[in-house]
Formats: sequence, C-alpha cells, structure tokens
Amino acid sequence: MLVVCDDQKLSDDLYSALSSDYALRKHDVGLPTLNEIKSISPLLILVEANLFDAIIEKNLAGYMIGYKTLIYGGDWLDSKQIRAYSYGISGYCGENVKAIVIQEAVRNILKGDIWIKHHLISTVINVLLQQQQEDTSKKDFENDLYELLSNRELEVVRRVQVGESNKEIADKLCISERTVKAHLSSTFKKLDVPDRLNLVILLQKYSM
Repeated sequence: MLVVCDDQKLSDDLYSALSSDYALRKHDVGLPTLNEIKSISPLLILVEANLFDAIIEKNLAGYMIGYKTLIYGGDWLDSKQIRAYSYGISGYCGENVKAIVIQEAVRNILKGDIWIKHHLISTVINVLLQQQQEDTSKKDFENDLYELLSNRELEVVRRVQVGESNKEIADKLCISERTVKAHLSSTFKKLDVPDRLNLVILLQKYSM
C-alpha cells in the first residue's frame, strides 16, 4: 500500500493501525507522479485529506483509475465527502478515528466495497447516476456532431469555439471567408442554432 501523507501524526496513525497486517510504503513529500504510482502498483493508496485538493488540480481521475483510494484526515462535511466520492475515491475516514475503524475501512475497500457513511449512500448514488447520464448525453452529442457535420465543418466549429474570427479561420484553413460563412450557415441549420454565439453555448454545454 502507498501512503501519501505529509502530516507526521496522520502518517503515524496509519502505520500504527495497518503496518502489522500490510506492507506500507510512504511517499516522501507531496504527491507522487502517475509513473511512480504505476511503478509501485499499490493495492490501495492512502491519501492525506489536505493533499486531496492538490490531487484534483493535478487531475484526480488519473490517480483514481485502476486504484483503490482511501482519504484520511480532517473533518469533512458531508458535501465534501460526496464530492470526493463523485471523483472516484473508495473511502474516507476523518481524523482521530480509532485504529479499528481504519482497519475495517481498508478491509472493506480491498474486498471491493466502498467505505461510506450509510446516510450518504443514496445521495452519492444519485450524483453518480447524474454524472453517468451527463456523460451519455455528451457522447450522444459528439456522435451527432460527427454524423451531421462534414470534416471541414467540424474544423470550422472547433476554431469558432476557441474564439477565432472568420478571417483567422479562413487564413488557417486556406479557404475564403465566404466559404467559412457558408460552412457556418450549414452548421447552424444542422444543429438548429440561430447564430455563432448560440453555437458556442451549445458546445460549452456539452464541454466540447
């Protein structure tokens, strides 16, 4: 197991609770790189709560994929715990919980369960279902784009999204501004939007 913890007290708590039953490896300072994690391939990553936000900034999903993760420390509100579960963590234990609680959390996570307060289960399930529906909607929209628009229309759309003018698009694609306008008019009609602004709003809605 990999212990990612800068706080000495929290680290001592984890070692006291788990070292007799599991092989623990401590990461020295800060966050390990994804390559470091892959080289260790831990059964479980134990992450200090205060480092959690830093992991989000570094793309939390990259840390979660393929790894069970237990967050330890702090005194998180239910709302923050729910947010953490929505990112894919396997469990959360607040600071100063008894060693037996940490041990039970680890055992359950290693069995494939999620360590979560009972009263949060339904809320987390609803959040995950909503995320799944949003992901499905995004995928459906992407499929629709590729089916409805030509390759050149897609190129124009991508450049509109990043704020390029018709002239800039024309120059970069080596076509005339008239042709850019024609592609946009066709795109507006196919996607049922009235203008450039609403096209960008539609794309932003699905995080394209």
